[in-house]
Amino acid sequence: MYYIFIDESGDLGDKGSKYFVLAAIKVEDEKVLEKLIKKTRKNYKKDIGQSNEIKGFNTPPKIKKSILNKLNKKNYMAFILIFDKKYKYKFDFDCDNNKLYDIISSHLAKIID
Repeated sequence: MYYIFIDESGDLGDKGSKYFVLAAIKVEDEKVLEKLIKKTRKNYKKDIGQSNEIKGFNTPPKIKKSILNKLNKKNYMAFILIFDKKYKYKFDFDCDNNKLYDIISSHLAKIID
């Protein structure tokens, strides 16, 4: 069995980010990612703080680099979709962000084998 972790960056609103990014990591053993994050939290407790989520925006580069170096040694697959929001209005619905999110996430699901 595979485990898939999905996260997004940006938003689908008219203001804010220029792109909406949806990414997934596929692993056979979910404990691989859980251990990686737990160790990162333990090693960088002072830098990360008590937040439930390690945010890429405000996480120091040394921590991001550490996570990516550790992740690079693991068995995983990554899938990423980048949506340029200037094409948002080419869809036939009234720019309903929920429908757009469903469309983008269904495209991500199609590329995950």
